[in-house]
Amino acid sequence: MKPTRKRVEYDLTIDEQTVNITGKPKQAMTINGGIPGPTMQFTEGDVAVIRVHNKLKTETSLHWHGILLPNKQDGVSYLNTPPIQAGDTYTFEYPLVQSGTYWFHSHTRYQEQVGVYGSIVIQPQQPAYKVDHDLVLLLSDWTDENPAYILKNLKRRNEWYSIKKNNVQSLNRIIKHKTVGAYLRQSMMKMAPMDISDVYYDRFLVNGKDTVRYPEIKAGQTVRLRVINASASTYFHVNYAGGPMKLIAADGLQVQPVDVNRRLIAIAETYDFIVTVPNSGAFEVRATAQDGSGYATVLLGKGPAKYAPTIPRPDLYKLTANMSQMGGRGMGTMDMGKADTTAQANMDMNGLLMHEMPDTSDRGMSHGSTNPVKPGKAKTAMDQMDHSQMDMGQGRASKPASTLPIKSDSMAGMDHGNMAEMDHSQMNMGGKLSKKGANTVKKSPKPTKPTGSMAGMDHSGMAGMSMMDEQNTIDYSILKSPEPIVFPAKHPVREIPLTLTGNMFRYIWGFNGQPLSRADMIQIRRGEIVRIIMMNNTMMMHPIHLHGHYFRVLNGQGQYSPLKHTVNVSPMENITIEFMADDEKDWFFHCHLLYHMLSGMARVVSYGDKPDSSIANIQKQHLRDMRDNQPFVWGFLQPGYPINYFNLNISNNKNAIVAGGDHDWRTNRFEFDLDYERYLGDWFRVFAGIDGGNEEFLRRIRPEEGPPTGDRRIVRAVAGIRYMLPFLIQSEVKLDTRGNVRFQLNGQQMLFPRLDFQYQTQWLVGGYVRAHVELQYTVSKNLFLHTDYDTRYRTVGGGLGYNF
Repeated sequence: MKPTRKRVEYDLTIDEQTVNITGKPKQAMTINGGIPGPTMQFTEGDVAVIRVHNKLKTETSLHWHGILLPNKQDGVSYLNTPPIQAGDTYTFEYPLVQSGTYWFHSHTRYQEQVGVYGSIVIQPQQPAYKVDHDLVLLLSDWTDENPAYILKNLKRRNEWYSIKKNNVQSLNRIIKHKTVGAYLRQSMMKMAPMDISDVYYDRFLVNGKDTVRYPEIKAGQTVRLRVINASASTYFHVNYAGGPMKLIAADGLQVQPVDVNRRLIAIAETYDFIVTVPNSGAFEVRATAQDGSGYATVLLGKGPAKYAPTIPRPDLYKLTANMSQMGGRGMGTMDMGKADTTAQANMDMNGLLMHEMPDTSDRGMSHGSTNPVKPGKAKTAMDQMDHSQMDMGQGRASKPASTLPIKSDSMAGMDHGNMAEMDHSQMNMGGKLSKKGANTVKKSPKPTKPTGSMAGMDHSGMAGMSMMDEQNTIDYSILKSPEPIVFPAKHPVREIPLTLTGNMFRYIWGFNGQPLSRADMIQIRRGEIVRIIMMNNTMMMHPIHLHGHYFRVLNGQGQYSPLKHTVNVSPMENITIEFMADDEKDWFFHCHLLYHMLSGMARVVSYGDKPDSSIANIQKQHLRDMRDNQPFVWGFLQPGYPINYFNLNISNNKNAIVAGGDHDWRTNRFEFDLDYERYLGDWFRVFAGIDGGNEEFLRRIRPEEGPPTGDRRIVRAVAGIRYMLPFLIQSEVKLDTRGNVRFQLNGQQMLFPRLDFQYQTQWLVGGYVRAHVELQYTVSKNLFLHTDYDTRYRTVGGGLGYNF
């Protein structure tokens, strides 16, 4: 690739305006007046100059997903790029050292969900495929709901989204599907029923619409589909009515062509396909949400619509049975009571580092470019082939350029800190641009195949298994790099084990049991081969993205393992990735499911360098900006006759203030409690606070005292513990200052999709035994009907409840 030196400029204006996607006006954020933003077109070797104008009343950001660029240009506010303040303009400028299909999006709170995203197409200098049409299909999910309220709903475990998607695994359906045993095993291990996705969406969109037509495409023509999953939390199945699709690129980089009938695309992945339009009709490309709750349509051609095969809804009962048979494999829950273990785990496994070979004298490599290096041209199998006359089946291929992007070290006006003072002229730059001039490229010698016990091993099948069925599995084994990808020898290897963990009951996500706010950085050094072994011990699929780098996905293809920037890790699955540490400073590494990232599933990969001067004084605000430890407030009001109930919860990752109580209209008797509780693990917490109300509810009445009068009210200090038992039963032991001890158990079970059964029992030692049973019928997201019986008040009641 030769730099074109052409400066291609774009102006992007981020503003707030009213849009109407579902038939209901909704305040959203737009780029240049639209959702999505524009498709920015470049040619490999250009210099991108992008001015971002912030017309919002709050700060914003833009991240260039999958683009190899200088750290300062990456676009993660406070971590490596200053936030773009309200009313300000920020100019990004970086050379494009790659070609392919990419996208951009805000990295500020919920802005991606409400419209701040768009696409990038970088044409290669030597096109590999000739097609008649080249289309970008930008997939996304849309909700009219405030995304901040969505996250609060997930924190409080409101079942409304499952009800809307018709995915509630209620008792009647469990019995119907003959999976009672599986669900009992799940509950015994404190595991919630399996689900595919968390959020209900009003629409699924392609290029901002639920249906897009291209009638200008004629029968027999070939079409390149650049499919980008820019959704906040939806995986998409993509299939085509006109037959198989030829998959030719993944995450912007070419792969050896392979025909597929359907592809499940993880959030933030991109795939390029070539299809041919048959005769007689408009043929559908369908993007179906993985949970089966909807789809978006693209019609290629003119005439009667020919629809793609319908993708069946996932069988959640089968998946839950699979999970229960695997025993949960320990389940990767969050351990909020302990410090992060990443640094110690690295030290325990590696000492400081492992090395591929005893000879480590080649220290000069540690500061040069160590991107994956392809073998010399004479030895490259792909280059020995004559592509000029090759018929790829769909699309006509010419001689391809190298598929391996190499990040540029050189760009006028860019501050590279101490890297700028280094002499790269004698280093093995792996094809990286030299500091001596933009047109000077240092050729890499043919690398030696790595040796040693761990070198080149494919870890993808080690101690790993998947509970997902074929339909819901992303098969990376079909992806093969066009050229061998071999790391240089004699480089140290750093292995980093990461367990993907989460607590669905509190909706906290992380790595190695910790969310971002409590985590260590992942420390790496230039010149290392970094191997990350990810073990997903949760029941959700996680699309993991590393900023500023490509990594090999060890998928059984050996040296032809593909390069990607985003990889899915399925439940109970192990995935190993590896890359050459060839950069500087700090890069974000996170789950690209927006609500998982905002709930803690993220880390910072750090080279240990000082941050750029423009953010040195504000970088510590990055954790605050992510706010995975922010408090959420929720509760319910349950007015009724004759009994009223209320609950209030203010909670963050480790702390909560909980209040609750009940009141009898007829006798004016009541009880309330107000506690502070501290989580010492996923299931165990301690608390202290006060209880108040009628004396008979709070302490044992001795026989010599006579019967309680019922009108005396007291307040007592209390302390105790709470713990979740098997079968998802919450237990509590409470002690007050007078020695009164009370035990409590409570739980719930969905009987039908909208009907929930709840129960509670209390035993005041030396005093009363109380039982409370209740049925709640969900009317809407916030409203429910309830009827209950309480032995304390010896009455049946009911009324209308409201969640807030």
